[in-house]
Amino acid sequence: MSRTPTTRKRRPGAGSKWGGSPSSPKKPQSPLDLPPDMGMDMAPPPGGDDMPPPPEMPDWLEEAEQPPPGPLPERPRFKRPNKKDIRYTWDHVVGSWGFRQNQLPPIPGGSPASQAADRLLAVRKELGECERCGLCERSKSVVFGMGNPAADLVIVGEGPGAQEDQRGLPFVGPAGEMLDKMLAGVLGLSRSQVYILNIVKCRPPRNRDPLPEEIAACRPFLDAQLRALKPKVILALGSPASKTLLQTDEGIMRLRGSWHERDGVPLRPTLHPAYLLRRPQDKRKALEDLVAVKQRLTSGGS
Repeated sequence: MSRTPTTRKRRPGAGSKWGGSPSSPKKPQSPLDLPPDMGMDMAPPPGGDDMPPPPEMPDWLEEAEQPPPGPLPERPRFKRPNKKDIRYTWDHVVGSWGFRQNQLPPIPGGSPASQAADRLLAVRKELGECERCGLCERSKSVVFGMGNPAADLVIVGEGPGAQEDQRGLPFVGPAGEMLDKMLAGVLGLSRSQVYILNIVKCRPPRNRDPLPEEIAACRPFLDAQLRALKPKVILALGSPASKTLLQTDEGIMRLRGSWHERDGVPLRPTLHPAYLLRRPQDKRKALEDLVAVKQRLTSGGS
């Protein structure tokens, strides 16, 4: 007696890791997916000429591996609003949206803090949504500064990073967390009691050091900020900030550990928090500088 053949039911997607029927082509294995000891020169599988030909390469993979014709397209440039489209206020110069846990104290009208805020506001209006150098083509925000405009201590870094560019505030990424710990642990200060800014206001690509022409474009606004703030002490973080403020070619390891002066204001260079994250063994050097800053602030900046 003959038996009627039965058809086995396949679950959906059986026979192919992409789904579909068993005859669906399988995704070719990239050399990057092979074990470390195997590469492009791996031996062919046994079987000789009797092996079936490999499946045709999918069109999408062929197109993806082909170099694009002609030059690569330029990255899109961010469109920044015109200066006339923004009504700048004290919020723009103190970074009020960055203070949540430690609220910035209110600025009474007619106080030294309000006068300093007004001076900063004039600088912010003149700066506008700056397009004075090429950094504007790759950055989203003008990171002006944040903190108390009547602060005795002004902290100067080199430039915004990725998170700073997104939020429009200086030192709010991992380096900012390190800076907060340095301020609280040694100086007993929060960022609502100091003022923080950078020598350039837009993010350099891939967080590289600012170029001389970029620093030169921002320099008038950096100088104007410091004149508006009138700090008793300046803390310069890292080599680019220290070199710019002191107009020197000396490296940070030569500059740190001693006091300098900028326009009659005591200035202390120290190691950048991002550097300390990479080399925690150098934290003691930064500690020495911060202790010196604390002593100078206690003595009234003299």
